[in-house]
Amino acid sequence: MRSLLLFLAFLLPAALHHANAGNAEIRVRDDATGRTVARLEAFTYLPSGKGPFPVLVLSHGSAGGSPKASISWKRDGRHWAKQGYLVVAPMRQGRGKSSGISPESEEKDCDVEHWHDALPLSFADLDATIEYTRSLPLARQDGVTLIGVSRGGFLSVAYAAEGKHRSRVRAVVNFVGGWTAQAEDQCPVDFNLAAFARYGANAKAPMIWLYGARDLFYGDDAVHQYVDAFSHAGGNLEFHFFPGVPENGHWLPSYPARWQSVVDAFLRANNAP
Repeated sequence: MRSLLLFLAFLLPAALHHANAGNAEIRVRDDATGRTVARLEAFTYLPSGKGPFPVLVLSHGSAGGSPKASISWKRDGRHWAKQGYLVVAPMRQGRGKSSGISPESEEKDCDVEHWHDALPLSFADLDATIEYTRSLPLARQDGVTLIGVSRGGFLSVAYAAEGKHRSRVRAVVNFVGGWTAQAEDQCPVDFNLAAFARYGANAKAPMIWLYGARDLFYGDDAVHQYVDAFSHAGGNLEFHFFPGVPENGHWLPSYPARWQSVVDAFLRANNAP
């Protein structure tokens, strides 16, 4: 099971293409020196029209044992580009063709503070991505929407609360977000729960959270605890819980017919093109 840990990131058929799709290189720079410390592989999807367009950043899950697999998000990038968004989907450090070493261990680790201390290294990749979008002539400069799956969903929530450019985050879509597989790890303290309580006090952007019943990495009770902890701390979220996802509720993102309409409605309400 651990080989699949939080890997799902809308796996797509290679035959799909978008006329305005392309690749990009995003440079992660040291804040103090400006020196490039990593280069991120990224995929972009551009709407038709003259722009400028609202920016949407997609964040993948963990490696699941395949760190060099690049995730292009073709189906989803194409869909949201058709909705009028300029879409950028980076591979974080150490993933795909991106340089650097991933700070996102997939080994069991029950040290809550260790995970909190490691997260800013992943934040740096989102820093660089948001800064990259600000350089694009066709990008609107009034903020970004973050969409993430699994670890990417958790990271999007975390960044909206504590990231360098959190004031620029207009909205967050969290698909089955979590950083650790508590149902497997059985740690004395659930890092996901502790973190979501912390982020709820600081995150200002509206969010939609989507989880599937019988998520084998979290469990149903834990998912509802995450939502309650975030909300009670002051977080602003719309929550959807989907029964009947085949095999594992964590695979919800692979079934867009179940969630596409509510996500599109949320995006229109909070970041209309």
